Amino acid sequence: MNRCGTLAIILVAAALCPVAAQDPPATRTATALEVHIERIDIGRFPLLNTFLQVMDPDGRAVAMFERRSFQLSEQGQRCRMENFKIDLTPLSVALLIDSSGSMFPSMLDLKRACAHFIRVLEPYDQALLMSFSDMPRLLVPFTLDQERLVMALGPVEAFGPTALHDAIHKGVLELVPMPGRRIMVLLTDGQDQNAAGTARQSRHTLQEALDLAVKNQIIIYVVALGRWINKTEVQRIAEATRGEVYFTHSSQELERIYMLISRNLKSRIEVSYRTPNPRVDGSWRTFEVKVAAAGGYGADQATYRAPGRYVVELPGQEFDRLRLDQLKQEIPQLRLRDLNMKEVLLGGKKELSDWVESYFKR
Repeated sequence: MNRCGTLAIILVAAALCPVAAQDPPATRTATALEVHIERIDIGRFPLLNTFLQVMDPDGRAVAMFERRSFQLSEQGQRCRMENFKIDLTPLSVALLIDSSGSMFPSMLDLKRACAHFIRVLEPYDQALLMSFSDMPRLLVPFTLDQERLVMALGPVEAFGPTALHDAIHKGVLELVPMPGRRIMVLLTDGQDQNAAGTARQSRHTLQEALDLAVKNQIIIYVVALGRWINKTEVQRIAEATRGEVYFTHSSQELERIYMLISRNLKSRIEVSYRTPNPRVDGSWRTFEVKVAAAGGYGADQATYRAPGRYVVELPGQEFDRLRLDQLKQEIPQLRLRDLNMKEVLLGGKKELSDWVESYFKR
């Protein structure tokens, strides 16, 4: 399916309709929509681009929107929407499949579902394939070659314990340098355990894996398969990374679920708005979007940090903890990652640039 198809036509046509952007959404109905703000881009501040998904109670992406479908606010103050459109950013997808012994009865259906998912990726989308049992195994690194990915599914066998947390951690590390939207699609029952079932198999904890994913803005979609699913764990994975979890007891449902995820990935909406507070002050701000569409209503909130004279957001870039703590002591209320180094080194503040130069010469 081409992403510039029917859905894009509907959105573009709706965006051109002369409907006031300030109109409130329709009265709340009994149908609840799930609204997820995935990311807020401040690169063109005071114009901000927000990326969100809207899904019905069955997990299907909602595609019919008008300008008046959206109500935007920042710090409780209404915002003017500039535009909305379908997001055509290429995908980088890490496909992770549990190949431990508990998955043996489901392997054939699992391989069929993954193969179908791979074949409906767009030609410009990249994917990797990783299985995990006693340890994660990278079967195919990121590639555009769909047939190579499909062929690698064939030899996968189910055996042994489950190193779920290590697999998530390794999958995130593979995704970090990739361009575009970075997504993990994870099939698991949520269990991380050794062969005896007495302890976890992974070296990493789940919190370590999730911290890495959140830090690098990796979204995880979880396909939770089995009759003994650790619901707490799989929900924690999805919620922490602003993803989704799909539960099923039957492997025969896998193909339907993977196709649902595929359609949802191709239905992310980009909404741009102008902040009512254009001050470049480095402050944290809360953004809220309310959506009324398809006879339903939903809302979500997210925070972002406005740029400032010595503030710049660089997702995934951190300095080592020792120097960060030392800097906090020497320049109170300032974090090293917050420094706009270009401005500092161009002499925006002489004493600060002298300090930075001497600091890195130690």
